Amino acid sequence: MGECGSSYLLNVQLRQFDSAATDNAGGGFYNVAKSNSPPSGSYWRILQMDAINTMTTQQVMEFVLMPNSQVPLTTDLPIGSTQLLALFRKFLGAIRIAPGHSLVNQNDLTTLSSRDASFAAPIQMKPIIVPPGWCIAAFEVTGTGVPHRMTLRLWYVEVPIGEPIPF
Repeated sequence: MGECGSSYLLNVQLRQFDSAATDNAGGGFYNVAKSNSPPSGSYWRILQMDAINTMTTQQVMEFVLMPNSQVPLTTDLPIGSTQLLALFRKFLGAIRIAPGHSLVNQNDLTTLSSRDASFAAPIQMKPIIVPPGWCIAAFEVTGTGVPHRMTLRLWYVEVPIGEPIPF
């Protein structure tokens, strides 16, 4: 055991995941941003998350936990608010974390608003664990074909599997 009370060093990171780097939509619009997966043998404990959307109008978003290989690309998603059922079918393998909404170029889970009888809750005291092979994704519910991009931001601690989180 180390002097700080832990047998390993904490790897705390604040990372940004740009939709243009993880999504292959054409035409300059990207409606899905996803994180990487934790490395094999480790998991992430998410401390804070949010997403920035460069759209100049309010956009409804969802944050999900899902297998990294199953996150759909923008080109696979229906565009527009009239195809919600088809949109959510693309995320059937996901675990819903929370809804969110953009406030002209910004969005975060501390300013959630309930929409259409949906739940809304901050996540600070509810741990989100991301296992290897999984990721966090943020996507627009009413996706648009107007040029823009999203950036998912995660603040997390990376912990070896089998080690307790010291906080």
